Amino acid sequence: MFQSFRNQKRWLMLIAMILIIPAFVFIGINGYSRLNPDANAIAKVDGKGIQPEEFDYQKREYIERMRQQEGGAVDPSIFETQEANAAILQNIATRRALQAQMTHHYMNVSEADAINVIKNADAFKKDGQFSPELYEN
Repeated sequence: MFQSFRNQKRWLMLIAMILIIPAFVFIGINGYSRLNPDANAIAKVDGKGIQPEEFDYQKREYIERMRQQEGGAVDPSIFETQEANAAILQNIATRRALQAQMTHHYMNVSEADAINVIKNADAFKKDGQFSPELYEN
């Protein structure tokens, strides 16, 4: 039996190469596309791509918010239009652009600063003191 393999080794090598080389090519192309995460991006904002997974997640979140507002009587097929998809994509892009502008202009606010501003706000004071009840309301 092994003698027949030895006699036909050129043909077996040819068949093996025909099967193996395309596999390596496919793996190489797949690996290259993973190195470039923005290859599948729907849009780019501030040099970073909006991936289809993020778009789908935001779309599900939007549909869920609409269901909560309307009491569950929302047909998700109305969000399958091009206009609805464009509006959701615009919302994501706007949010990303605002976040990029805040980051570029160093508009980050620490938690301590935010607490200080809230405690000193006149809207949350009662008799000159911070009122947790007014803050909760």
